[in-house]
Amino acid sequence: MTTYTIHTQCQGEQQIIIRKPPFEKIGLFISGGLDSSLLLELYVREQVNVTPYHIDRGEPLEYDAAMRVVEKINEIHNLDLTLEKIQIPLDPEGNGDLIKGKEILADKVECMIVGDNMHPPSDVTTVTRTTIPWRLPVSQQFDYADWEMPFLHVDKSYLVKLILDLRCEWIFDLSRSCAEYYVNYEDELINQGKLRCETCFNCKERAWAFHSVGIADPGLE
Repeated sequence: MTTYTIHTQCQGEQQIIIRKPPFEKIGLFISGGLDSSLLLELYVREQVNVTPYHIDRGEPLEYDAAMRVVEKINEIHNLDLTLEKIQIPLDPEGNGDLIKGKEILADKVECMIVGDNMHPPSDVTTVTRTTIPWRLPVSQQFDYADWEMPFLHVDKSYLVKLILDLRCEWIFDLSRSCAEYYVNYEDELINQGKLRCETCFNCKERAWAFHSVGIADPGLE
């Protein structure tokens, strides 16, 4: 078990604890975003034998980002992790939700690790939420009995600071956090040479986190 103590000037001090789950079949959801990319790096450092899973939402650029992160971690740690892609069927009742249940991965996973974290403080006016029904937290999309969610009590500013503390800035360059980009703006933004829409909640949350730590986002371009 490793405890990371992170201090940010705006938010104070918090601790993130990474422990080895007492299971043999351990999965870790990786979207290609900053949170899950850091999560995989931390559990690999803890020498936890995890299988990375990517939820296929028909967004090839997001999958590519997740794949690049896994390849980078394999390179750094001399591993041979394979990114597994899974598909989640939509709710047949049309409620905009996703079917829950560990039957999607059947007996492949006993414990799932996920990077769900706190949203920024509610009084932060620079962050506005958008409603994207299929963007529920992963822990609400599945029904595993055992979860590891070490980021649940911290916001993204702590994760940015921890990446800096650990000298893992490559995560900034490889990770993607935009939720709207792939859905509404892909062709337009590609033509403009941009990687993010800069208007959805995920983009604004990431921008807020870097602003809170006092640095520019080196992965923005």
